Amino acid sequence: SSGINAEYGGDAKVSDVFCVAPDGSASFRGHHLNGTNSSLPDGYKGIVLSKSTTTTDTEEQKFTVTDTFDSMTVWSWDTAPQPLKLDNLIDIQNALHSVN
Repeated sequence: SSGINAEYGGDAKVSDVFCVAPDGSASFRGHHLNGTNSSLPDGYKGIVLSKSTTTTDTEEQKFTVTDTFDSMTVWSWDTAPQPLKLDNLIDIQNALHSVN
């Protein structure tokens, strides 16, 4: 037995294993992480969603926007991570939505 419970449905206690120091350095389970900040392109905003607490008998799930952001940190174990290149993804998204 590996001791892994793949059917765990509880909250992740991220703050117990992922620590960010005031100077911006971070560690995950005691291992140093390298981070770089990536800004979202002009005109775009990221959103944080929370699943609604109300439940119904339907398959439909509802979410509420709980926060927004305009940048995020990309983390890597052993190398300096590259900033996210979201412009290409946005070009693809715009092309897909322009097709009739």
